[in-house]
Amino acid sequence: MTILPRPEIHSESFGDPADPAILLIMGAMASMLWWPEAFCRALAERGRFVIRYDNRDTGLSTKYTPGAPPYGFEDMVDDAVRVLDDHNIAKAQVVGMSMGGMIAQIVALKYPERVSALTV
Repeated sequence: MTILPRPEIHSESFGDPADPAILLIMGAMASMLWWPEAFCRALAERGRFVIRYDNRDTGLSTKYTPGAPPYGFEDMVDDAVRVLDDHNIAKAQVVGMSMGGMIAQIVALKYPERVSALTV
């Protein structure tokens, strides 16, 4: 069994960390930039702490050799919670688009204590 180094998951946040958090999860092969910065800032201006991030193999997050990635879908679910941990967020509204919607649903099932609301 090969132990891989912990992947880097790149994220950006908008707003005040003291405000209720929203975690935005994009779909397959799309970077976090598909959540427009203006949209993220508008949510932050309305009293939300907004976090968007790049899934593995997208944007600025860790990339692997095409064809046989050394991770599974469950790892991507855990990545979403790790992003919350990295921002010191105990609970967030989790929003997912496309494959990000599936990730968001599994986050809600696996970590219900971390999800205040779910939008897919």
